[in-house]
Amino acid sequence: MGRAGLEALYGIQPKLSAIARAVVKGDDDLIKLQQKYSHLEEENSRLKRWIELRIAVDEALPRYDVQWLKAQARDAQLTVGGTKSQLLMRLVEAGVLQLD
Repeated sequence: MGRAGLEALYGIQPKLSAIARAVVKGDDDLIKLQQKYSHLEEENSRLKRWIELRIAVDEALPRYDVQWLKAQARDAQLTVGGTKSQLLMRLVEAGVLQLD
């Protein structure tokens, strides 16, 4: 695949342009790119942690009864509605329950 194809499919050109512009213009654009990269890395880390937590919640579902989870949510003044996995996730995120 050629450069034009990569640009059309993956949007590589704007990224290369931004990097080239940062090198030519100086530190301001480079700092902005570094900040954006940093922000994206942090977001990626948060999403990875959320996925790991969601997998743990899904694996723990069979150990919990819906009525017990609802009671825990009421006691913690959390929303009681939703699916069993949503309820368990809400309790774990609020620190009410900890998964092994």
